[in-house]
Amino acid sequence: MVTSILSLPNEILFQILGDECLSNGDLGRAESTCRLFQANIQEYIAPRRRYTFWVDAVDQPAWRLVRHLLANPKLGEQFVEINVQWKRRIAEDKETWTKDWKWKRKEVSRIRKLTAKWRMNTRTAYNILRGKNSEALLPLLLCFTPNLKSLDLGNIDRDIMDCGRGEHVQALEALGVDINYENGSAPGIYSSESQMFMPDNHQLFFFDNLEYQDEGGFNEGPRKLPPGLSNLEHFSLGARGKDEKPFNAQDLFPVFCFPKIKSIHASGLIDNGDDMYSIVRYTPNSRKISPVKHLTLESYGRGRSTSIRLDSTKRIARITRNLETLIIRNKSSRIYDSTKKRDEKLARRFLKYNKDTLDPTRLRINGGSFNDAGEYDEDAEKREGVARRQRLFEQTQTRLRNPNFKPPPMVTLKPEIISRILSFLQRKDVFNLMLSSKALYKPCYHNIWSGFAFLASYYDLDTHFAYKYSLTDNEADYLLNIISSIETNGISCLEQLEVESGFLSDWSHSYEREDVLKHISEEIERGYTPKFKALHLKFRSYVSRDRSLAPFDDTTRPGPDFFAAVKKYSEQKPPHEFSLRIEMNAQSAELFDLCDIGKLTNLQLDSRFGKFLEAENELEEFINLLAIASVSGQLKVLTLGGNLYKRKAKRLDSLWDSLDALQKVVSGLKSVTSLAVKHGYLFHPSFLLLPPENVKVLSYMGRMSPCWWRKFAKHPFTGIERLNLSCDSLDSHETKSLGIADEETYASFTDFRLGELEVSGLKWLSVSESQSSAYPADFFERVLKNNPQLPPYCLQAIVKNKGDLFTENMKAKIPQIVSSCGNELNKQLTKALEGYTQDFATTFLRQQNPLQMDFEKIMANSSLELLTKQFENEHALSFVKDCAEALRKQIGQDEGKKDADKKPSSLDESSDSDSDFFDADEDSSDDSDDDDEFEEDYETRLARGEVSYEGNVMIDRLWGTALPVSDESTDESDEEEGDDDDGDGDDDDDDDDDEESNDNTDYTGGDDDPGPPPPPVVFPKSRRRYI
Repeated sequence: MVTSILSLPNEILFQILGDECLSNGDLGRAESTCRLFQANIQEYIAPRRRYTFWVDAVDQPAWRLVRHLLANPKLGEQFVEINVQWKRRIAEDKETWTKDWKWKRKEVSRIRKLTAKWRMNTRTAYNILRGKNSEALLPLLLCFTPNLKSLDLGNIDRDIMDCGRGEHVQALEALGVDINYENGSAPGIYSSESQMFMPDNHQLFFFDNLEYQDEGGFNEGPRKLPPGLSNLEHFSLGARGKDEKPFNAQDLFPVFCFPKIKSIHASGLIDNGDDMYSIVRYTPNSRKISPVKHLTLESYGRGRSTSIRLDSTKRIARITRNLETLIIRNKSSRIYDSTKKRDEKLARRFLKYNKDTLDPTRLRINGGSFNDAGEYDEDAEKREGVARRQRLFEQTQTRLRNPNFKPPPMVTLKPEIISRILSFLQRKDVFNLMLSSKALYKPCYHNIWSGFAFLASYYDLDTHFAYKYSLTDNEADYLLNIISSIETNGISCLEQLEVESGFLSDWSHSYEREDVLKHISEEIERGYTPKFKALHLKFRSYVSRDRSLAPFDDTTRPGPDFFAAVKKYSEQKPPHEFSLRIEMNAQSAELFDLCDIGKLTNLQLDSRFGKFLEAENELEEFINLLAIASVSGQLKVLTLGGNLYKRKAKRLDSLWDSLDALQKVVSGLKSVTSLAVKHGYLFHPSFLLLPPENVKVLSYMGRMSPCWWRKFAKHPFTGIERLNLSCDSLDSHETKSLGIADEETYASFTDFRLGELEVSGLKWLSVSESQSSAYPADFFERVLKNNPQLPPYCLQAIVKNKGDLFTENMKAKIPQIVSSCGNELNKQLTKALEGYTQDFATTFLRQQNPLQMDFEKIMANSSLELLTKQFENEHALSFVKDCAEALRKQIGQDEGKKDADKKPSSLDESSDSDSDFFDADEDSSDDSDDDDEFEEDYETRLARGEVSYEGNVMIDRLWGTALPVSDESTDESDEEEGDDDDGDGDDDDDDDDDEESNDNTDYTGGDDDPGPPPPPVVFPKSRRRYI
């Protein structure tokens, strides 16, 4: 019987719920699961909460946390551990552009008080309020965490923006800075603007607020520690590995004087002796000794300028008395000025100051330490590593000799299954697995050596020179040394080899990469690669046919010795023991002469990209190469790549005879079981290449004409089990060319229908759709009707693909719909606001009230309140209906406003309920009476000449106003008028919230109370509705 987790003791639940794998979000969801979890988390876990501080994350978690702490400071007492993670903006990636944070007015006041109380410098306070660099929040966060025990600053990314060369314009856009080239170039503007969001004197705002007080030439420690550092015990920064970023060691010294600090771990340190904050400023006198017990310092890089200076470590030793463990890794020491003698001298200095607490064997300086005899051994760490591995080996042997020992299931698998599992792992992961398990050493070692891919990525396609290689010159030289080593027999495990054109080409010829292929060919020729069974050659050109540089010339292909060795080796093997795969262009016929075509199992022929001189010549080369390939009888997979040339071609009657010849050659390839036609179209958009009789997998990917689809619909495709389609529409030039040739054309494939479709018996159907896809309107209906045996997961993939395509289409249309409807709404609200503001000013002047300091505030609140009510009562419902009508038109459910009114819909059927929703706070039962009253009064006044029209402006001579109005006016009830008795909303919570939500960091006013509100402003009884 399985024990329920709810029956476990609280001590075990604490261990489960307190695991580091559970995030705060996981704990929150666990609290919502049951009361037992909630009680345990709140009692045991919450008071020991770990928090990840994300710097500049897009969803702004750090800003939201501080806002919550400002309202509920007690929450900060739960934090015992903070880990900082860095997610800076990337100039070229708009998805990483974090928006500026906006504080409320009350929050601004509280932040200013806190920064003044804890003496944060001006730059820090400015950046907190500015809301752009969330790293500035860390000193403020520490004001709320008195129980913090551990702080890890992570792999520090100091710059506010990850900006590469040529990306300064995007970086300025991400920072919200307008570019004025009169002030200089984009890099210069970015340099000056970004400095405003960086610390004053140090690398982080955290260290910018840890300066020392000078007393008699010495510093006694931080001037005023925030609560979060008063009880801090563990401090760390940096991350070892490729992405490690440098950090100036000078900024680290204030941490040594935290009152309760126990351990410091810092990696990636550099030591800049010219820094204005030199170590002398940070050296406390003898009365201030660091309480640190465990210290690890690791330098960054391997250059002299990035090492930790000896003077710095000496001064650190001078302020320590309580060290129990010490590790210093100064990576450059063995390269430059540090020697065994110097390391030993530094070690003895630390022992001198920490003689009561530091064991000589627990000290490491560049891997050196003291042995039991008290002698300094510079290789002590290496010796301990060897001894540790020996102990593990002996323990493993002891377990293996145990008669009851059962090996793990992974080890007992067959080698074929293990090899299959390893094929899904990256080579570096296989290497790590090989080092971790002796039982898996052999299969992992074989997997690592089983295949090599000598590839190249192209930067300039016109010149065909590569910019990135699978092996650099240094790596190729290193690999060559390993293969040449007598102790290494890994080359005997070689099974597959892949070589791409351009791997050897370079602006300066790479002899290292050439030597690797030459040496491998020598090993093959000598018979040292008995398991070699597959060769993949990729010699496709990415430039047009009329270019002088070919993809298979002396600068891009391996030497003749390589091909000769591989050909001789393959000729000695039967077809089932060796296979050849070739990707090539039609003009590279020379490659067939250098290879054993009898072993060709996979062939891909591609047209050349770009312009072509004669399509007939290209087609003839296709026919000749396929005729040669058919001789082997081993070809299983054939891929033919078309192109988009001849876009404005006239009628191509001369091609059809050659296309028939191509069809005959392909039909004669009885051994082919998989055929694919891709890239544009194969010489003509109306040419359908039919598969040979034994093909099971058929793929058509490219642009197809209506004539092509007619031929496709009439062919039964007997024997095809898997059909893959990715069909795009023709462009206007191609459609015009087909029209000139008197072929069937359609402006849109939604008007094109097949009528009948013969294909049946499919076991799998894959249809790829995108924005440019084009399928006959009845294709899916016909193909699914003829193939009811298709598996459900195949149909699910088709449905999902269609759903994704529809979603992508609507993603672009919905903002346009909202923007279109919103433009009219914006005009209406703007006009209404102008009218309300003018009405307020006229009424205020008529009452002859004195102009007070907060006149603008009263005017804004009153006008916005009236505008809000008008929006709720009228414009909101109108805006929703306009958007709904536009959406109906987009999905084809409405042909016009008249049909929409006749057709039932959720909005039309519930118009009364919608009105009730928007007018929930208003008494609208007497609106019609008020309207009639106002209209009668208006007609009388108009007849008397008190009111007149001039265009869209109403002249009211009695009130002395000239106001823009619409054709209809309403008279709102006195109850609406009296919603806010004082008229300014100063004492109203809702108004205060609106005030705060519109506030931002640009607020520069003082914190003084503005005083009592002014006398209320009385509006005339008749209020006009402005549009």
